[in-house]
Amino acid sequence: MEEIVAGDVWFVDFPYEEDPKKSSTRPVIVVSVSDDKLKVLSVKVTKHDIRKEDRFDTKIFYWEAAYLRFPSTARISKIRTILSSDFKFRIGKLHPADWENVTNKVQKFFNEQNDINKPQS
Repeated sequence: MEEIVAGDVWFVDFPYEEDPKKSSTRPVIVVSVSDDKLKVLSVKVTKHDIRKEDRFDTKIFYWEAAYLRFPSTARISKIRTILSSDFKFRIGKLHPADWENVTNKVQKFFNEQNDINKPQS
């Protein structure tokens, strides 16, 4: 199998939220790969528009450069750790501008999650 690298777009078996034992094959953006290369932090990609109620949805402007078939959105709030064995094949790589947008939103998402989980003093 090809090496999984941050910034790549892959088709994977992505678990359903309502039943993680079930999955569908869909594109994801690789955010990071664990040191042992067994787990991959990944962002769900969809052909649907940005949802107004989710400020972490991020438009992929150069979707064709990443070899996606449709105009696409990165659903940052749907970030998951996926086993590398669930990765099927590499589609392409995000354009640097899209990669910057996605990583900035991922950072904001995790910062906000940390703020929510901090004990109040």
